[in-house]
Amino acid sequence: APAEFTPYLSMLLPLVFAYGGFEAALMPLAEAKNPERDAPFALFAALLASALVYTLAQAVVTLTLPDPGSTTRPLAAAARVFLGGPGALFMAACAMLSTFGYLAGGMVNVPRLTYAMAERGDLPRIFGAVHRTFSTPHVSIVAYTVLVWLLAVNGSFMQNLTLSVAARLITYGLVCASVPVLRRRDGTPRAAPAAAFRLPAGPALAAIGVLGMVVAASQLSLREVRVMAIVIALATVHYYFTRKTARA
Repeated sequence: APAEFTPYLSMLLPLVFAYGGFEAALMPLAEAKNPERDAPFALFAALLASALVYTLAQAVVTLTLPDPGSTTRPLAAAARVFLGGPGALFMAACAMLSTFGYLAGGMVNVPRLTYAMAERGDLPRIFGAVHRTFSTPHVSIVAYTVLVWLLAVNGSFMQNLTLSVAARLITYGLVCASVPVLRRRDGTPRAAPAAAFRLPAGPALAAIGVLGMVVAASQLSLREVRVMAIVIALATVHYYFTRKTARA
């Protein structure tokens, strides 16, 4: 890429992380009364609200600090300018609260995914175990907690951010690539269930999405590509092994 675009391309991975994760809201939608109707609106509303909050925060930092790039804590530094020490402390507390909320949301969503995979036979049955008293997938919750702790202890924020984004790029790219395939199946016995929300020009937007994921993936380092390749290889072997076992 031309040198003038390098700073912008380097921000793609943090941006994917900042705006990603919205798909996690789909996991607990079995509790919703009408998920087919409510999910599209909720997802778009959440993305728009996130964009507004990020834009306002960026505007405050840019207008308050003479050199925002000189600090590693721009929000706290901006709060210190117009609210003093208590403002910086309050902003730091808000950051901790936001992190806690993010992890708490993961505790609700991710164990549901491993629980569902165990029900389908894609993971060992132990991940589908339900607590007798609380009726929660306690083994999946504990496994997720231990994994998050290990990643937090052994990796930096940017390392874990990049690995998270790499996994999302694969997921988002495959979902976009599946849109034209599913559209071609309309009216056939293999057609997907009718969607309550159908985006116009879906295949064209899907192609743009795939291209965007490829461009973002180009910013991954060789180490991160190797890690993801190993994970994909292990997941592929596991998938074929579980499918073969299920057929037997």
